[in-house]
This record gives sequence, C-alpha cells and structure tokens, in this order.
Amino acid sequence: MKRLVLIVLLAASFAALAQGRMAPINDPIKVEFKSPAGMTMDRLHDLITVAAASRQWKRVADGDGRMELSFTFNEKHQMRVEVGYDPRGYTVKYLDSVNMAYREQLVDGQPARVIHKRYNQWVRELVMGINAGLGVGAQIVAGP
Repeated sequence: MKRLVLIVLLAASFAALAQGRMAPINDPIKVEFKSPAGMTMDRLHDLITVAAASRQWKRVADGDGRMELSFTFNEKHQMRVEVGYDPRGYTVKYLDSVNMAYREQLVDGQPARVIHKRYNQWVRELVMGINAGLGVGAQIVAGP
C-alpha cells in the first residue's frame, strides 16, 4: 500500500512539473495582409522559403499555395507545420510533433490541445521572420 501511495505521489509530482512547461497551442495562426497589392504566389513562396530556412526550418513538402515545414531542436524535439498562403495572407497550422508533449486535455472543463510552450515560441519566430521578409503590414490572429 505504501508503495502505491508513493507511486501516485511521484506521478502527481511529475505531472505538476510538466504543467509548467505546457501551454495551449496557438493554432492556427492566421496572418492577413493590410495591403496585398503586388503580392504574388511566387513571391510569397520564395519569401516563406527564405524566412523559414533562416530560422532552421526545413521545407519537406511543397504544393500549390501550401508547404510543409519541419523544425528540429537538439536532435530531440521535432515539429511539423503547414503554411498555406495566397495574396491575402497565410496561415500556419500544427501537423505533428515528437517529444513536444502534445496532447488533448480538459482545461477549465473545456477540451484543449496543449504542447510544450517552446512550440508557440518557435512558430511565432517563424511568423515574425516571414513578416519581416514580406515588408508589408500584417495583422496576426492566433488560433483558439
């Protein structure tokens, strides 16, 4: 019985530690251009590719108006996102991850998706890099 109580207490301690590293996932992130004049699909594709590479994101798939990017940190943590784009703006959506503690859980009684808080930081840095490369005014709308 003492052993069971000890196991339960240890599990609760580890869960509490993990909670400090977890955050609701910002997904999707939508960026709307304030003035899309002169924005072409080819220009967006090239700028997103360059901005992603400058922040160590790798393009793993490419299609008409969308690309998949992956990011690896310390050869341990991996994530993959989809960037969909058109002349009005673009979106960044979570696809999957490894060692990022992604899960669905109840938060304040509501279902929510949570992930290691660094995910949101890395995606926000990607978005800021893309916006800087575009050189146009944009409004960022984080997901629920």
